[in-house]
Amino acid sequence: MFSVPKANTSLVFMFSFFFALFSQEQEWEYMNTSSWKWSSVDKLKFYGNSTVKLDVLNEVAETDENIKNGRWHFWTTWMYCSSIGNRACTITFNAKNARNPRTHKFKTYKPDGTEVWYNDSSSKRGGENLYWGISLDVNNTYGGQASFSINYCNQYYQDNSYPYTSTESYNSESQKWSDISDREVRQFKIVYDGISTIKFYANDGNELIKTFTNVKGISRIGIEVGTASNIVVTDFKVLRKSDYGLAKPEIDRAIQEYNKENYSSTISIISRVLDSYKAAFPYYIRGRAYSSNKYNKAAVDDFTTALSYSCDAELRRNIYFNRGICRLLLDDYDNGVADMRNAGEEGKAFLKEYNLENYQPGQRKASSAGSRSNSGGGSSTPQLKKGNSSSNSNNSTPALRKTN
Repeated sequence: MFSVPKANTSLVFMFSFFFALFSQEQEWEYMNTSSWKWSSVDKLKFYGNSTVKLDVLNEVAETDENIKNGRWHFWTTWMYCSSIGNRACTITFNAKNARNPRTHKFKTYKPDGTEVWYNDSSSKRGGENLYWGISLDVNNTYGGQASFSINYCNQYYQDNSYPYTSTESYNSESQKWSDISDREVRQFKIVYDGISTIKFYANDGNELIKTFTNVKGISRIGIEVGTASNIVVTDFKVLRKSDYGLAKPEIDRAIQEYNKENYSSTISIISRVLDSYKAAFPYYIRGRAYSSNKYNKAAVDDFTTALSYSCDAELRRNIYFNRGICRLLLDDYDNGVADMRNAGEEGKAFLKEYNLENYQPGQRKASSAGSRSNSGGGSSTPQLKKGNSSSNSNNSTPALRKTN
C-alpha cells in the first residue's frame, strides 16, 4: 500500500492557501433590480416606472379651491424591498424635482399646514412651493415597522428681476423645517449591516440623517410627490452581501480550526456552511479535513464535488493533488496517478519522487527487494520507494491564509 514518509506528511497535508485562489470570489454583488417597479398610484402620472428610471408627476393643480378641499397634499409611490432578504446591503439612488418652468404665483402650503411663499406684489416677489420627499419603512425585531421621511420644498424667488432658488428640508423625526443647500440632484444612501442597524443618508449621500436600531431588514422605499411636482429617480442600485460573503466568517473560522488540527470541528463548521453555500472551496476545505482525519474515501468524494464547480485553475491543481494522494492511500493507483498528472508541476515532481513517472493504467508492479505485499498474501502493488529526486519542499499545497 502506498504511504507518505513521515517527514513529508506535514508538508503534504499542511492547510494553507494563497488569497489569489479566491480572487474570483466577491463578498458583495449588485442585485438585479431591472424588473422592480414602483407601485401604481391613480393620482400620479408615470412616464417611467422601474428601477432603471422613475419619472412621475403629480398633476393636481395647486389652486385655492384644491387647497381649500385638502387636495394640496402628496401621494407616495413605493418600491418594495423584501426580496433583498435579511442580508447586509447598500441601496443608492439619485432624485430630483424636474418641474420646470415653475409657474405658481399664488399662496401655497407646506405639508404641516403652514402658509408659505405667497405672491407679494409690493416686493415684486413671486413664490412657489414644490414639495416632495423620500420615505423609508423598516422591519423591526418586534414584528412591526418603523418609518422615517425627509421632505423638501423648493422655492423660487424673483426680486428686482433677479431670480434665485432655495430649499428647505423637513425631518419627520425633528418635525422642523430648516434651510439646506440648493442643488438640482440629491443623492440618497441606505445602509443595512445585516444584523440590527440601518443608516439613512441624504442630500449628498453622506449626510447621516437617521439611524434605525433593532431592525431586521428594509421593507420599502417611498417617493413622495407633492402637488405639481415632477420627481425623477435615477441610478437605483442595490449592493448586497453575496452568498460567499455571508459564508466567509464561518469559512475563516473553519480554517482556524484546521490550522489548530481540530479536524472534526472543521468538518462540522463546513458542513453547516454547505447547507446554504455550495462551492468549490468549502468542499475542498472539508476534503482536506477528512483526509487529515484519515477518512480518505470521504475526502475523495468532497474533492470530486469541488471539481464539479467552476473554480480557479490553481485551486483545481491543488484539488487534484490532494485527491491524488487520497486515492494512492486507498491503493487506487490508476486514478491517483491520473490526478497527479493533472496537478501541474507539483504533481509531476511528486510522481518523479515516488517512481511513478512512467506508470501506466492497469500496470502491476513486480515485487522487489524491500517491498511489502498485502497481508492477504496475493499479488499486490508493493510500497513504492522514492527515486533519486529530493523535491520534498515542492510536494505540498502551499500554506493557506484566510479567505480574506
